[in-house]
Amino acid sequence: MDNTRMMRIAGILAVLGGVINGFADYLLQGGLILGPAVNTYENLANVDYDLVFWGTIIGNAAIPLWLLGCWPVYVAQAPPGRWVSLPTVNLLGYGLSL
Repeated sequence: MDNTRMMRIAGILAVLGGVINGFADYLLQGGLILGPAVNTYENLANVDYDLVFWGTIIGNAAIPLWLLGCWPVYVAQAPPGRWVSLPTVNLLGYGLSL
């Protein structure tokens, strides 16, 4: 496979990881159970344990896919040199992993 095709696959997998992480966050916030109180931690005790469990498992399993999106950014910034691309990719990877 050529480099362009690998970068496209990495980008598609990163988008897929972002969508899966969004679904995991939805599960962690209680899904449709809490209704308008989704973003408050006061009602977190009312969330079903299974939703929190599966949201955590799915979210952690999708993080490597999401971090795979750092590779096309690194390759795109490679022409100016490693001193330009490494700090950017390291900060992006750090921010995405939090």
